[in-house]
Amino acid sequence: MANIQMENALIFHGKPPRGRYEDPTVPKPHEANWLPRVANELTERGIPTQIPAFPQPYSPNWGIYKEYLKPYTINESTGIAAHSAGTEVGLRLMSENPTLRLSVLALVAPYKDREGKYGDFSKYTLDPNLAKRVGKIVIINSFDD
Repeated sequence: MANIQMENALIFHGKPPRGRYEDPTVPKPHEANWLPRVANELTERGIPTQIPAFPQPYSPNWGIYKEYLKPYTINESTGIAAHSAGTEVGLRLMSENPTLRLSVLALVAPYKDREGKYGDFSKYTLDPNLAKRVGKIVIINSFDD
């Protein structure tokens, strides 16, 4: 996939604490941080971008998220940027759909529920061939996110 053509993009948000999510004075995860700015910049460049507002993001549930993503267009012309727990959504989506291809997969501050607090959310086998199905993978991480 050397020629990267991105025709649409999705941005997956992370997992906020429940109190923050339920606080009406605080932006919801899909409205916060850098996500709307990146969505606006991509849209201005002719790449329609959506930020799915995952239900009950303070307690991520893969089964619910997987169903929630069904109406979205995800194919070889799609770019996905994912933040924190949203990176698990992108990686699991790719791992469980071995024929799915993406233009770009950007993982920002990747998260893994190692303790299993959220059931099977992080319990999947990462596809060892995932990188072969993505035009470009970008990982951005820090020590204090």
